[in-house]
Amino acid sequence: MNWQIEKGIRCDLACYAAKNLVGQRHPVRIFPKGNRQGDVPTKSLYSLLIRAPYGTRVIFQTATGTSWEKSPWRCIRLTEEHSLKSAGVGNPGIYIPDLDFLDGHGDKRTSVDTECSYSIANTLAEGKDWTFGRVGEIKGKVVRIRVEKDRQLARADLPDLDLMARDLYTRFIRRNPSSTEAAIDDIAAALQQVLVDRGQDDAMKRVRRLRAWAEEL
Repeated sequence: MNWQIEKGIRCDLACYAAKNLVGQRHPVRIFPKGNRQGDVPTKSLYSLLIRAPYGTRVIFQTATGTSWEKSPWRCIRLTEEHSLKSAGVGNPGIYIPDLDFLDGHGDKRTSVDTECSYSIANTLAEGKDWTFGRVGEIKGKVVRIRVEKDRQLARADLPDLDLMARDLYTRFIRRNPSSTEAAIDDIAAALQQVLVDRGQDDAMKRVRRLRAWAEEL
């Protein structure tokens, strides 16, 4: 498999050689430095589980080169609305029980009774839904997988205070590169005060999200 991986993303893929997440399993771990552990053969990619931060997109291409969008392809985006939240501090996930058809993001089995295609897009730039692409035979045909940040989603899906926390952290670290814990402690205190004023009490949840995001930088 040919891979194109953008740095700064922690992603896990569990790829299966048959529909409905069964058959031989090929785990792939992607790390923030852009390196990868594991691989999946083209003929062994029929269904999969993706775990990655919100604002990540994974693109499955059946062709390479400048005209790849003229062949079947599919893009899957991790959004807060269309993903399964982790029970702990891990990344959210999406099940894809059949690469050729649309199912719910939490479905482990594809439905033959309600079989339908995902949203059609002629180009990557045209895509609007959580999953879209050029419809066609993709199972067992993928030759390139791209893992990258969807910059529009990366900010649009975050609440305002989460964005504020990330911006503050980035500014602090530029001035004090070795003081990551001090930065998080200071931002946690600021979040706590703002949330008290708003009548909210989810500061620790937001700080955990900030910490997980910072660890991926």
